[in-house]
Amino acid sequence: MTSNKSHLPQAEPSEAVSALLSPAPSEVFSFGQWKHTAEGPKLEKRQVRIRQLRLSQIHEAIAAAQRYAKEKNDAAEHRDIYREEQAVQIAWRCLCYPDIRERPDGTQFWQPLYASDDHLRNSLTETEIAQVLNMYELVKAKFGQLEPFSDDEIDMWAARLTDAVLGEHFLALLDSSHWPALLLSLAREVQSLRAEVGRPLSTSLPSSESSPENSDLGTGEFTELPPASSSDGELKLPTDRLLTKSDAQRIVRDRRRKGAK
Repeated sequence: MTSNKSHLPQAEPSEAVSALLSPAPSEVFSFGQWKHTAEGPKLEKRQVRIRQLRLSQIHEAIAAAQRYAKEKNDAAEHRDIYREEQAVQIAWRCLCYPDIRERPDGTQFWQPLYASDDHLRNSLTETEIAQVLNMYELVKAKFGQLEPFSDDEIDMWAARLTDAVLGEHFLALLDSSHWPALLLSLAREVQSLRAEVGRPLSTSLPSSESSPENSDLGTGEFTELPPASSSDGELKLPTDRLLTKSDAQRIVRDRRRKGAK
C-alpha cells in the first residue's frame, strides 16, 4: 500500500511534545557509561544535559509509572515496579543532548537523549539511571532554591499584583525563576492574615503514594554507580548512594559559597 504521508500538511507539535522539548533551566554533566568491547568492559564518558522538569511533567511521569505497573498485573511486585518505572520516567524526561537544537520556525529546544521511555529502559542500566537521578537532584536544588522575599518586597508585590491594569505587566518584569518563591511568600502572608481574623486555612496535606514529594524514586539495590561530574569537572557525584533532597541542597550551597569567595 502506498503512503500519502508526504502529501499531508505538517502538523504542529502537540502541547505535550512542546512541553517536553521546550528550554528549561538545566546543567551539563560528564556521565560515564560502561560499554562492552572485544577487549572487555570500557568506560566511555559523554556530555549530557539534565533539565529541570515542571510539576505537570512530574505528574505525567507518576501517571505513566502507575500505568506501567498496573500492566504488569502482579500485586506482589506492583509497588517495586512502580518505583523503578517512576525513576525511568523521570530520567527520560530530564535527560537531553548537551547542545540546544533549533526548529525550522526558529524556536529552540532541548532534544531528549532517548526517543522514548522504552528506548531509555533498554539502553541504560539500573545504576546508570540511579546516577541520572542524582544529577537531577542537583539541578532541582540549584534552580529551585531561591532566597525568600523580604517583608517590604512582599508588600510591594502584593500592591503591584492587585493593580487591575498593570498587575500582569509588573509580573512580566520579574524573572520567572523567582515566581515560585514569590507565590510561596504571598501564600504565607495570606495564611498569616487569615489566622489573625479567625479564618485559618486548612493545614491538611495530601497523602498519596503519587505525591511528588512522597514518591520514592527508587532503583532497587545496586553496588556502584557510574562516575559523573559537573561539566567543569569540579563537582564529583557520589557513586555509592542516591542523593536525598537535603544532600543536593547542601552540595549546591557549598558550591555557591565556594564561587562567592
